[in-house]
Amino acid sequence: PNHTRITTRGMNFNFDSRLAEQTLLKYGINYRHQEIKPQAFLNSQFKIEDKTGATPAEIQKNRADEATAHDYKLSNPTKTDTGAYIETIHEIGGFTLT
Repeated sequence: PNHTRITTRGMNFNFDSRLAEQTLLKYGINYRHQEIKPQAFLNSQFKIEDKTGATPAEIQKNRADEATAHDYKLSNPTKTDTGAYIETIHEIGGFTLT
């Protein structure tokens, strides 16, 4: 199973204005901030379970691999999006144009 967590926070401000009987203008702004928290193998919680009957060399290799993973100081990837939009919706004889 994948234990990656994605946290998203955002907001939208949307407005409508009637320009004519069959014409609607929609416009607004958007904001989104997203952070991805990778699963344990990418952070200090990484642990390799030793197999039953593992040799001392295999156990030592597992501890060395854990230490290698713990040495990486990774930051959580983030992204921020902002935007604005304008859309016109117009009806002509039963057809809707956007």
